Amino acid sequence: TFLKIYYFIVTYLKAFEKATALWGEPGSVRTIFIVGLESSQSLLKGIETVCKLGVSPTLSLFKPISQTEMEGFLPPSNKEVYQICKDAIEICESYGVNFGPNCKYCEDNVLKVSSMEGK
Repeated sequence: TFLKIYYFIVTYLKAFEKATALWGEPGSVRTIFIVGLESSQSLLKGIETVCKLGVSPTLSLFKPISQTEMEGFLPPSNKEVYQICKDAIEICESYGVNFGPNCKYCEDNVLKVSSMEGK
C-alpha cells in the first residue's frame, strides 16, 4: 500500500541523513538505482533527492531474466540510458556529489561513464 511505500522511503532518507552526518563529506555515502524499473522522470527525481542529502548515486541497468515474473519487461534503450546518465551527471555536479561508481571493484556491475565531454 501507499503508506508502506511512504514509510519505506522515509526510513531510507533518514538513514541517508544519519550516514552523511556521520561520514561528513558529500559522496562518502553511496546508493544504487536500477535503470528501467521506473520512469526516467521518477528515477531522476530520486537521484536529485539523494544528491541533496550528499549521497552519491550509482546506476545499474535492469536486465530481465527468463522464467521470472519480469522476463517480459524490456530494458531501456541505449538512447534513454545515455540521456539518464547525462542528466544524472548534471544533477550530481549541481550538488557537488560524484556520480558513481567511485571504486574500481564496482565498475563491472554498474553503468560507468568514462567521459561525456563534447557529447
